Amino acid sequence: MLAAMGIAPERTYRASALPRNTPLADWNAAAHSGMRDLTLHHIDLVQPERVLVFGRNILPLLSHNPAQNPADYCEINHRDRKIPVIVGWDLAALLGRAKARSMFWQRWLDWTDT
Repeated sequence: MLAAMGIAPERTYRASALPRNTPLADWNAAAHSGMRDLTLHHIDLVQPERVLVFGRNILPLLSHNPAQNPADYCEINHRDRKIPVIVGWDLAALLGRAKARSMFWQRWLDWTDT
């Protein structure tokens, strides 16, 4: 996927939002229990230029404004810094749905063209 995106693997940083597999996680509860602060701290340490999120459920950990449509491009506002974010389906959904892959790919191309 990175090769198709034209991104060298050594120029990426991949991380999981939760410390272990948590089926049907309560993301709002996780955000309020300190995972939001930990996730934002992690992002602050890495200092990414952009963030690509697979799975819309994670948005509470990124201090996402629920009024903002996650289908749109959004951003993380943290410590006087705005980081562009693109949100896609979770990886299982992308693997299982050709239309979801196509839609995500077109959004990716549009997002990286700017």
